[in-house]
Amino acid sequence: MRAAGNRRAHANPSWPPEPMLKPISIFPVLVLAAALLASGCGGGGSTISKAELIKQGDAICEQADETQTGELAAYEQQHAKDLSSAPTPAVEERLIAAVILPSVLTEAEELEALGAPSGEEEKVKAIVAGIEEAAKKAEKAPKSIEEGSKSPFTEASKLAREYGFKACAEVI
Repeated sequence: MRAAGNRRAHANPSWPPEPMLKPISIFPVLVLAAALLASGCGGGGSTISKAELIKQGDAICEQADETQTGELAAYEQQHAKDLSSAPTPAVEERLIAAVILPSVLTEAEELEALGAPSGEEEKVKAIVAGIEEAAKKAEKAPKSIEEGSKSPFTEASKLAREYGFKACAEVI
């Protein structure tokens, strides 16, 4: 029975059906990918200037400040009852952990993603690492960010200021 069914199927002159798409060679795609990587489109091909890093970095920090202000207002609205009178240290710590620290860590990630000028990699790395380390310390003791010169962000802010940042020098 099966053979008869196959004969009927093959009796059709257009059997087997022609493929809808013609196979293409992957070679041109590989050549294009190699050309893009060689021209620097894959990252790491070019470096940012110090002036451009500062300009873009400060823009990132200014945007993070604006976002943080909006998130702070939303948090205050959602937690109005807790914040209606003088907030307790526990309430302040939750606010810092929920709003301020995530914003600061995002800043650090975005600054790092900009890269560093040639020869300035260690300085930029120290600024980013300083922000990240300070955020980790502040996660353990959130109220420490309110300690002025003893804040865990003091050193990172100093490094950023010395490098030439303005908005990024005011981490908290």
